[in-house]
Amino acid sequence: LQGQFSDRQALRQLTGLTDLYFVYAAKLGDLTFLPPNLRKFGMGRGSVTDISALAALPHLADVSFHKTAMLADLSPLASVTAMHTLYLAYLAQVTDLFDMTTLTRLTTLTVSNLNKLTDLRPVLTAPNLASLVVYDLPALQPGSWHDTCTGWLDQGKPPFWQ
Repeated sequence: LQGQFSDRQALRQLTGLTDLYFVYAAKLGDLTFLPPNLRKFGMGRGSVTDISALAALPHLADVSFHKTAMLADLSPLASVTAMHTLYLAYLAQVTDLFDMTTLTRLTTLTVSNLNKLTDLRPVLTAPNLASLVVYDLPALQPGSWHDTCTGWLDQGKPPFWQ
């Protein structure tokens, strides 16, 4: 869906809908209107601030946020336990990642252009993360980068930076 739409609750009734991506979706405070059987959800250039409703989607496996300017708190993603893939890019308000211990199905994570992110170490808490793509994190503290790289290797994983 691109642009504005008025009848958000009508989306919730689309129970057969499995993939949904919003582009330029301004004026969305939360995502409580999402249909229950989504497997893939993404937002590009949206204004959402509260993503806690994603936890109520039991089949949600693929999540993407790109240039979602007002999104600051990613911690509700810790409750999206069916998630396999997470893509986070150009999120201007994000300063922290979150504990990913509960995301036992998460295997692929991309973290890009989070200009205020200072610590990457929370990615080490994802128990089955196999693919990590990280780039352009200018505020990342050197100690965080070092600890993330050595922690990744200590988990017996091949270097993600090659």
